Amino acid sequence: SNAADSPSLSEKPGTDGHLDRKAVSCCVVGTSGGGKTALLSKVANVLSQKHGLRVLLRFCGSTSLTLHGNGLLDSILTQLLFMLKRPLHTPSKYSDKSVLLRELLSDEALLEGCNGLVIILDAIDQLSDR
Repeated sequence: SNAADSPSLSEKPGTDGHLDRKAVSCCVVGTSGGGKTALLSKVANVLSQKHGLRVLLRFCGSTSLTLHGNGLLDSILTQLLFMLKRPLHTPSKYSDKSVLLRELLSDEALLEGCNGLVIILDAIDQLSDR
């Protein structure tokens, strides 16, 4: 079977008639100054404005919070907690943060009033390993 024979994502409803949740990754690579950030900003805007998706966009290394992976995860968790109207507290241990991220991403309330959630991380190569 080839891709032409396979139904598109929009043709694959779940048992309740809604689309199954799918995780998709995309990587944009290019030279410095090549327009990657501008492209990702435009994509975020189109996904939000024209397709009704909730978009979390992080420019890694642009603030002290997003200089390292742990801070970036804190930033994402804080925004998800805010969207879900939960207390804005993130755990200190990375393993607990990882568990919380999975819990928040599986919370159906996160998708209320929108068509899905997209997380865009720009310049992840600029994260430090601390």
